[in-house]
Amino acid sequence: MPMMKAVFFDLDGTLIDSDPYWVRSQETLVRSCGGEWSDTLADALQGAAFPETVRLLRGAGVDWDGDAIVRHLSDEVLRMEKERLPWIEGVRDVLSGLAAAHVPAVLVTGSPREIVENVMAQAPKGAFVGYVCVLSSCYRPVWREFSFRKSGRF
Repeated sequence: MPMMKAVFFDLDGTLIDSDPYWVRSQETLVRSCGGEWSDTLADALQGAAFPETVRLLRGAGVDWDGDAIVRHLSDEVLRMEKERLPWIEGVRDVLSGLAAAHVPAVLVTGSPREIVENVMAQAPKGAFVGYVCVLSSCYRPVWREFSFRKSGRF
């Protein structure tokens, strides 16, 4: 079998399962603002991009600026991930194996930079040669066609 030249990873749902942390931070925010939390809202928020998350949370009673909502949620998730990063079972072994085989791995994600840097810090030594965040800011995601090509330059 030919040797892999590189591996590109997405973050959420591939390396870690942060959904419970996002749900907890969203629910806490809605309730702290006097809003109503429901399973329907939780389902609608599942996997939603930040602009949709902001719209849904405002509709549930969060009367904050969109950037403030995203910053608050991201900060809360980062706090929880610093306490315990929710690695998907077996991922750390795969990353360690790739590093031992000298196969470069690159993290390419739409997650906020602070969250990505925390993952990089907690990953097995030598697991990644770099990362690419494809957000121009936390609130306005801009998927760039060149992101995967750019990450190949690491």
